[in-house]
Amino acid sequence: MRLFNSLFLFFTVRKKKMEKLKLLKTHGKEEWLRWVIGGSLVILLVLMFPRGKSLQFADMKEGSISTRRIVAPFDFEILKTKEEYQRDREIAAEKVYPIFFRDNSQTGKLIHNLNLFFEKVKKLRKMVLRAPRLKTVLKDSLLQQYPISVVNSLYLEQLIDPGGKVQSKKLKEFQNNIEHIIRDLLAVGVMDANKDQLMNPDRRLIVTEENEEIIHPFSDFYSLKEARGKTVELLNKYYPHDVYFAQVGFGIINFFLRPNLIYDKKTHHQRIEEAKARVPLASGFVKENELIVDKNERITPEIRKKLVSLATKMAEKGMQEGGIKRLFPLIGKFAFVVALLFLLTVFIIIDRPKMLKEIKSILLLSLIILLISIFTFLIHRLDASEYL
Repeated sequence: MRLFNSLFLFFTVRKKKMEKLKLLKTHGKEEWLRWVIGGSLVILLVLMFPRGKSLQFADMKEGSISTRRIVAPFDFEILKTKEEYQRDREIAAEKVYPIFFRDNSQTGKLIHNLNLFFEKVKKLRKMVLRAPRLKTVLKDSLLQQYPISVVNSLYLEQLIDPGGKVQSKKLKEFQNNIEHIIRDLLAVGVMDANKDQLMNPDRRLIVTEENEEIIHPFSDFYSLKEARGKTVELLNKYYPHDVYFAQVGFGIINFFLRPNLIYDKKTHHQRIEEAKARVPLASGFVKENELIVDKNERITPEIRKKLVSLATKMAEKGMQEGGIKRLFPLIGKFAFVVALLFLLTVFIIIDRPKMLKEIKSILLLSLIILLISIFTFLIHRLDASEYL
């Protein structure tokens, strides 16, 4: 019996020691987690503080009354607001003329393709002459190779009929007129871009020819739509009383015509970016010892711009200074965050001490604080200046 009691006592004491040791380990782990959560929260909050400008004039909003006299401590530039800077960049981009280069080889290519078409027509006319019943089949083969759109498909059938309306002499004359119209259009220039989509208030463009850039008004050239309208005008001039040749001619020209003024989008966009980059950040200058705002003076938009510019320049000068002075803002932010969290912790210890004993409660509280801080940070970034 004594042996049993001794063994029971031994195992009971051992079990209590094991439970105590386990409790100490658990407590140590929880303590370590508390420090990790607290330290991480402090670091994240410090990193979300505004950077790049001093908060010295944060209370001096537009429309408020100044409570102190502020004189420029040094020379500095008056920085534009985000809206002003963006507007100036847009204006600079609009002043860059779109760039085109003239493809002089296009005329030869189009005339060559046109001649191949008429050679095909002449070849089919000979075949129709030998076998008139194949006229429709041959017309379909022509359309398959050259899907020309005309008002009436029978018009093309008449084109390959040597015994119909189009005699050989008229066909030759028709071919020459089509060629002349295409040459005239390309001699002026047909653009491959819609004029309305080229955002330029001056309605001007640059044409590169033989490594020389020449500025022209938009009206000097045709868009594809304008070229088609000019085609109708010229065809009516050649065939004022013959609808057939006017209709077929328009279909042929519309099929073969290609722009010979090619929009150089890459170079244009590159020059736009260069023009935007040249837009200055500053809209004015403040000299040292110049009065910015006097006491009891209302803060106007212009005064507010000067104060924001001064705050930004003061922050930049602080960052440029060497030594421990560079760490002062960071140390101040760190001390501020720690002080706030310390006050919050003291309040919880007094009012809700059980919250600090559970890791889940500490983690939940930290996440709430972090989410509120992230939300505030995002709002600040959306309204941030261009120069932060």
